[in-house]
Amino acid sequence: MRSTQGARSRSGLFSSGGRTQRANDTRSSVPRTTDTAAGRAAAEIPRDGPRSRGLYLIILPSIRVRSRHRAGKVRPTRDGWPGGRPRIRRLKEQGNRGRSMNRIAFLLSAAITVIMVGCSSSDDTTEVSNIDVVHVVFSEIWSKGSVELIDDLFAENFVGHFPEGTVHGQEGVRAQVIAHRQSFPDWTEEVEDTIADRDRVAVRFTSRGTNLGDFLGNPPTSNRVEISEVAIFRLTNGKIGGFIRTSSACSAS
Repeated sequence: MRSTQGARSRSGLFSSGGRTQRANDTRSSVPRTTDTAAGRAAAEIPRDGPRSRGLYLIILPSIRVRSRHRAGKVRPTRDGWPGGRPRIRRLKEQGNRGRSMNRIAFLLSAAITVIMVGCSSSDDTTEVSNIDVVHVVFSEIWSKGSVELIDDLFAENFVGHFPEGTVHGQEGVRAQVIAHRQSFPDWTEEVEDTIADRDRVAVRFTSRGTNLGDFLGNPPTSNRVEISEVAIFRLTNGKIGGFIRTSSACSAS
């Protein structure tokens, strides 16, 4: 009995020692280097069974990759893995496409804004130029009789509707101005309001003069007249192509 128990004890001791020896052999196969992050992490992982060895095989490669990443041997990525995960790459590609579309939308909106501002500024310049042309007609041609400016300010196919009749062409305007100033030598036209919209210019003005000559077949009266009038001009390429002139009120003294 003793020998049997001793044999069992010895066999148990031998078996235990065998397991201990195999465990030691397993531990000895693991790197003992502790000067790197991979070595320190490997030393802390238990390796007493098959599950822990499987865990070691799963965890240790990631630790080694991250250690090499810190050492500068692996190109860094946003998630710490070489090349990135597929889902991460898809999200990056989607983000890049979104940023590209935003840039394209911004450039298109900027181009449209520039075009609109350019067109607006061009329209404003044209309207200001048209207003200047119309004001010269009142201040120089009708108020001072400067008929030499008619060719520069009126188109050849001009059509004007005056209260006393319709006038055609540059020569028609010239004859109208000369005849009117013979009837009212001191004739002046003062602009009160001006409104411009693209190729149209509307003017409210006051005309004053003394009737010292025949007017519409009537003898002179020597009366001074004051007339409130409105005229709408249509301009093409900086010249007056037509207008309508009406009178709203007239007084004589």
